Amino acid sequence: MHWITTRLDEMQSLISPMANLLDRLSASWGKPGEAGDVDEIHHICCLIRDSLIQVADHEERLRFVGVSETFQRLKDLLHDCIGVQAEKLEAIPGYLDDMVAFINTDYGGTTDNPIVITRTITFDLPPNWTRDMNREMKRVEKTLIRQENGGGFWSWFFGGLLFFILLMVLL
Repeated sequence: MHWITTRLDEMQSLISPMANLLDRLSASWGKPGEAGDVDEIHHICCLIRDSLIQVADHEERLRFVGVSETFQRLKDLLHDCIGVQAEKLEAIPGYLDDMVAFINTDYGGTTDNPIVITRTITFDLPPNWTRDMNREMKRVEKTLIRQENGGGFWSWFFGGLLFFILLMVLL
């Protein structure tokens, strides 16, 4: 369970900065009619690249870890959760190229009425992910408690019954 909660915390820490980086990237282009800051644009793109490397490392750890059957569904729910979010960022270089292509062209805007290009990138979880994750966490917790307590009454009962049957067969 500690490993799962650590991965959840890691996911949060990887995704949270992305929104701020995207806001900074937008601001670095400058207000309409003003020049952008090329060094800041480059710097933020490098930060986004570094964040994506961390996301890939996170997804690799999830993909190649072996867990017991008890935890498999939790692992499956975690897998590719933020990788899918990161894929949404792959369009950014194309967006940047499109904007740079406007430089020194008659793009149809004016100083008083510039063309404003907007792109929205939404980070969201799969449908019902939170509900499924909470349900699975509760199931695993119950399973672990049952295992700690020796499987509970039915496990003891059937274990005793099996022992009795084996004893009768051997006698």
